[in-house]
Amino acid sequence: MAFRASAGRILVTDAADQRIVFDSDEGLFSATDFVAGQITIPERVATYNGNNGDRFDVNNDIDHFLANVNAAADVVVGAFKVSTATPQGLHGLGWFQGNGTYVHYVDARGAATRPNENWNLGSIAAFTFRCANGVLVLNERVVLRAQTTLASEIISLRMYAITFDYKLFCGRFV
Repeated sequence: MAFRASAGRILVTDAADQRIVFDSDEGLFSATDFVAGQITIPERVATYNGNNGDRFDVNNDIDHFLANVNAAADVVVGAFKVSTATPQGLHGLGWFQGNGTYVHYVDARGAATRPNENWNLGSIAAFTFRCANGVLVLNERVVLRAQTTLASEIISLRMYAITFDYKLFCGRFV
């Protein structure tokens, strides 16, 4: 392992001096804030009424406020766990990486007359922890669309309330 320090830069390579192990010129994550808490996203329901064709879809793009953070913070690193009234998604499976997008539900749609075929994305529930402009939010992007039917019945697609427990660091690479 080789160690070099010059002109304000530290460089560490492997024993063969071929692979860089550490380079101080690369950006390192600097946490400015630690935020821990819990938020519950309420139940969402989409319906289709086969009697009259009325459709009530869910199309949410909501930033749920979690905390004020350093205005320079633009990266979220940490963990979350999910609990629901009934086992859905990651319910009860432990802690998961909190950066990126968590897809809680996804569903494809097809024609009511061809139930074994899925043609396109019908519903999705995705959640992303984000920080920008001094605010940490949980973005809820939920699109729910109940399956249509030729029968005289009402079909509902229900996403039960979701509780997120989170432990997150906000910061930036410097």
